Amino acid sequence: MIACDNMLCKSGMWFHLDCMGITESTIPDGEWFCSDECRASKSESPCLNEGELDHVLEYSKSVLWRGLLDRAQRDVVREGDGAAQISMWRISMPEFWLRRHHKYLILGHRLLAGVAGFLPKRLAMDTMWNRTINLHGGAGHNIPMDRVCEFLNDDFKEILKHSRGKYTDAQVQRCGRIVGPLGNALDDKFSEAVEEAAG
Repeated sequence: MIACDNMLCKSGMWFHLDCMGITESTIPDGEWFCSDECRASKSESPCLNEGELDHVLEYSKSVLWRGLLDRAQRDVVREGDGAAQISMWRISMPEFWLRRHHKYLILGHRLLAGVAGFLPKRLAMDTMWNRTINLHGGAGHNIPMDRVCEFLNDDFKEILKHSRGKYTDAQVQRCGRIVGPLGNALDDKFSEAVEEAAG
């Protein structure tokens, strides 16, 4: 393949040699442009003629894009929009690859393949639309399932602190039972029972 020397090439920057009518022996020395338009647009831009991009502008655009993407992802999760969440996974796959997050790349591939047809239709729809939990009710209050696990772990650790260092198996199991779907109500009932027994 051969690359167009216009960094802002609108045709994709990289081209097959065969498609451009070039062989390995006829690759031009120096700069090569895919079209006269690319050659002209590079010569019109003093920044590109110097071989430099405006790095502050490029960085600012990257930060803006990332911020908008994060905001869109948060909105998608809060609304529980399963189809949009799958689209966000698709958008994230190249980043997982570039940043060498192989674990997330494999998980994302399994998720996307399953939703695309490798899972039975009912399970695929369940996977797509049941990715969030709404603990407080009302529209726009969904949170990711993994965040719920973090909340439950934090609650468990907080309750376990009241054991004052006596981490017996029974005490750990008791604290584990307190942290659950009933949350604080169950915690209050347990505290009342302990106070009555101690009193």
